[in-house]
Amino acid sequence: MMERPGPIVVAGATGNQGGAVVRHLLAQGFVVRALTRHPHGQKAARLQAAGAEVVQGDFLERPSLMQALEGAYGAFSVQSRVPGGTEVEAMQGYAFADAAKAAGIRHLVYSSVGGADRATGIGHFESKWAIEEHIRRIGVPATILRPAFFLDNLTSTDGAGKVAWGALAWALRGGRKLQVLSADDLGAFVALVLADPQRYLGQAIELAADEVSLTELRAAQQRVSGKRPLVPPLPPRLIALFDRDLARMYQWLRTTGYSADLAALRQLLPTLKGVEEGLRRPA
Repeated sequence: MMERPGPIVVAGATGNQGGAVVRHLLAQGFVVRALTRHPHGQKAARLQAAGAEVVQGDFLERPSLMQALEGAYGAFSVQSRVPGGTEVEAMQGYAFADAAKAAGIRHLVYSSVGGADRATGIGHFESKWAIEEHIRRIGVPATILRPAFFLDNLTSTDGAGKVAWGALAWALRGGRKLQVLSADDLGAFVALVLADPQRYLGQAIELAADEVSLTELRAAQQRVSGKRPLVPPLPPRLIALFDRDLARMYQWLRTTGYSADLAALRQLLPTLKGVEEGLRRPA
């Protein structure tokens, strides 16, 4: 294995995306600093046991970010609109990018969303586009990754998983297809990008690993779990009663959707998982 550059700081390291990034970077021989607000929790302990250095930090506490980024070569940035909303998400993304620039980070990888560049009007797509624009404006060397629909949304055991299945039962009716990706594959792609900066710096890449119908998605889940998800269709007008932004996203999936070049992506990363393998959570 070739010698790797200095440490990579991974934001959101105890989440689905950040955790996957940590796993793949460690497997590729990178030194990893796992950034989390809760460094003494069980998830952080597992990251430390796997070989990551766990550091405490908060997006809106600049000194903690600067301390975490000091001396690092690269960084992975991801934020969520939950629980603070899209305005807080954007503030956090700006803050991390600003800190990366100030710390002299030579390669920032930002996880945006597929379609962020297409003026969708979806709040949590527009916030990610604003963060992308900020990264470009301040000039920090970066690669933008725009993932499609995460299969991990469907394997959640709480109410969010049932909402996702119901919403897709509405959005994918009539044989419409959906581009999907596992968080684990996002992690693999981040490791690929950071291992070959000359190829990927300055690029924005929409990511997906498979494209499936509702029938194919349900069949894959049945093979994985032994249970066929038969949640009734949940139309956007009902989703809008508790989350208007989420409702707009599923309307967009029904009419437009993601547009990743699957063949080109498989050439870059032949290990991308099909839908069934993507639904299996890594050990």
